[in-house]
Amino acid sequence: MGENNEATPPLVVNLEDVVDKGMRRALDDSLTTRKRRRKEKHASVYFPLAETKEIEIDLAAAPARHVLHLLKRDIINGEKLVTICRARRDIVDAEIHAVPIFWYEECLANILENSQKKEHISQYLHGLPILIKGSMQFQGAPIFDGFYKNGKIAQKSSAIVQQMQLLGASILGMTNVPEFATGGHTFNNVYPTTVNPYDIRRTVGGSSGGAAAALASRQCWLALGSDLGGSLRVPAAFCGIVGMRPSPGRICRDPPLSNGGKTKRFDLHSIDGPMARSVLDLALAFDCLSQPILSDGLAPGWEGLDEDNAQIIGPQGHTLQLPLPGKTGPPCPLYTWASLAWSGSQKRQACRVAVSALGSSVRSDIMELITDAARLISLEDSPQFVSEPWPLAIAESCFNTLRANSFAQKYKHSDLLNELKPEIVWNATKATQGIDVQKAWHNNKHIIAPAVYEFFLTTDILATPCTIDLPFHKDIRYPTEAIYGNGTTVYEDYMQWLKPCYIVSVTECPAIVLPCGTLDDGLPVGIQLIAKPGDDAILIYMAASLETQLDLDFRLGIEKPRTGSRPLPRVGPTSAQEALEHHAKRKPYETPPPYIQRQLQHHTSAVSTRNSDPGKINHPLPIAQPEARGGSHLRPKFDQQS
Repeated sequence: MGENNEATPPLVVNLEDVVDKGMRRALDDSLTTRKRRRKEKHASVYFPLAETKEIEIDLAAAPARHVLHLLKRDIINGEKLVTICRARRDIVDAEIHAVPIFWYEECLANILENSQKKEHISQYLHGLPILIKGSMQFQGAPIFDGFYKNGKIAQKSSAIVQQMQLLGASILGMTNVPEFATGGHTFNNVYPTTVNPYDIRRTVGGSSGGAAAALASRQCWLALGSDLGGSLRVPAAFCGIVGMRPSPGRICRDPPLSNGGKTKRFDLHSIDGPMARSVLDLALAFDCLSQPILSDGLAPGWEGLDEDNAQIIGPQGHTLQLPLPGKTGPPCPLYTWASLAWSGSQKRQACRVAVSALGSSVRSDIMELITDAARLISLEDSPQFVSEPWPLAIAESCFNTLRANSFAQKYKHSDLLNELKPEIVWNATKATQGIDVQKAWHNNKHIIAPAVYEFFLTTDILATPCTIDLPFHKDIRYPTEAIYGNGTTVYEDYMQWLKPCYIVSVTECPAIVLPCGTLDDGLPVGIQLIAKPGDDAILIYMAASLETQLDLDFRLGIEKPRTGSRPLPRVGPTSAQEALEHHAKRKPYETPPPYIQRQLQHHTSAVSTRNSDPGKINHPLPIAQPEARGGSHLRPKFDQQS
């Protein structure tokens, strides 16, 4: 595939083809009699394009819902959209490295085949190209996960990928992830480090970093991510996009490998979720992925939660009654997530909002942006600040123990033990005895869950920062202190700077992140909105209202990657050896299982060069050039597709 550095020209369409009579009638009916009289005299006030026959649309920057509208009306087709994505990738991805695996020819052939069969005509997404996270599986493609698993080929697609295909999505490629899809910085030893489009010196976050960077740089309209301790939310905050960690049971998933394929309540769940450039677009993707708003049923892959289902997405969930508390009038029936978001975006909505730093030392200017944004959706002039909405120390301990146990169980019999990076090894050392896991699970069920429930009796939305600091330098593995804190704020391990995210993961609360302002060099700052377990509806509704009131330009993405001007220190380890020494110094190892002890000896005696430099590629597999990355050895065999 040759390189194409020319931008795709804007699409010129007839206004009558874009706005049909039904849409005009809906606009007209929304006007009062007084406004109708004014409309007749000043039509341009209400229909600024009324006298314009043609308009230009930059499809790469357009919202997904607008692109979908054009697809449904046959004004554009899937082939054109795939070509636009390739053109954008050729322009920007050689700098940001977000989409290393790109299936242009295969996706194009798939769209053409489906169009001949008229496969997409009745489907929700009508062939819209999307990107999936590198840790997900796509039938016929090599399994990636930040490294290639001995050339293994996926025998079937991940459940969430199948669901999007069922609704008419065309899978265009895979986004970059860190090794084992673990960590808050997207680097591995196969492809170059993914960097932030708003400052290419900085990290994009992780582990869904490639997805966030691709959206921000206009390489796609929708993407799929996943979130355990912030893997979806942190990249969204760093890149100025919108990402959501839904309530457990909302979105289909592959059954867990442990516990006989059953899901255990009050455990730590990795949850797949949608990512987009706006709340309205995210809601559109959520309609494809999730259970209906008023459904008490669990999505496939969540078997084992049935006994306590009513406490997750049943009566305790979907309690959104419009108008919200403090309003009067009958509830407004909303049947889709997209219509819910659209309704919330139409005017200022308000509810009971609290603000918290979740026990973290957050930059003061970040906290100011969070508080100012929360005020826009609060019934009170000044939202209440809550230092501890639930027992944070216990929640942090639960997260660390349950996460460590998941690593220990996952890699106990793995043939990849020698490939584990020291951050994972350190994390797994905390899984010492089964009794600790049972204690963590017990504390989560009997201490954290009741406290969360009680907190949300008087609060609808908890607004918090998503990250403690701005994106750090791409050449370090993780930050050990605040970027400009001069050593006043230090982090004991590679996870601590993610505390505002992972402290939420153990609660089963849904959380959504969207941009709320900018700081140094125009870097986006993300606000995290949290609702009670199951109440994804009020979350999307209020997020849409906040996004409209903030009215930021991030919804368009960025045309070209930028380089910041402010000096950016490297405040963290740049090699695996430094990471190992940092964890040994900050937190003495407990007595780990024997197989973890062997890994500690391996890293101490001779640190693998694979983990030496997050920005350096050192891997035996051939690396394709940026314009041709994802060659035939990486592409799925579409003849295996149904």
